[in-house]
Amino acid sequence: LLVIGNVNSTMITGTRIAVALSRDGLFWKKVGVLDDKRKTPVFGFRLQSFFAGLMILFVPKDSDLLNFSFISITVLSVLTVLSIFVFRLRKEEKRSLYKTFGYPITPILYAIFSVGIIGLVVLQYLTEKNYYVIFGSIASSLIGLFVFDIWKKISEKKKDERIPAKI
Repeated sequence: LLVIGNVNSTMITGTRIAVALSRDGLFWKKVGVLDDKRKTPVFGFRLQSFFAGLMILFVPKDSDLLNFSFISITVLSVLTVLSIFVFRLRKEEKRSLYKTFGYPITPILYAIFSVGIIGLVVLQYLTEKNYYVIFGSIASSLIGLFVFDIWKKISEKKKDERIPAKI
């Protein structure tokens, strides 16, 4: 039941992120199109289901599949939370920054505990000499960041080409 609930929230969140990326020109436009009747990103669900099927085929154990995504998602969420400090140090858009209860202790505690949990999961795999989940998770995150960076540069280049030069 826990896995089904997690899949449900991941599918809904993942496709909505893809919709936002597509509307910003950072992902295929077709992913951002909502179905007229249901107002849901049907193509995004199909695409995500395809990749989930591939993961199920190539990752043998349920717990490995869960930990594979857990490591990536948690590392990226810790980096997102810690970006608060980077933006505050740069003093960028100070007015519009998200205000969190107990700042700066709350985000620091979140980062510490999350990294601790990731460490325990990684340590378990290291003691079992089961490296493919760790390396696969790291590799998929790095590939995703690399592809996102390329896509972003291509998108910016297309925007620059559409804007007429001032004479």
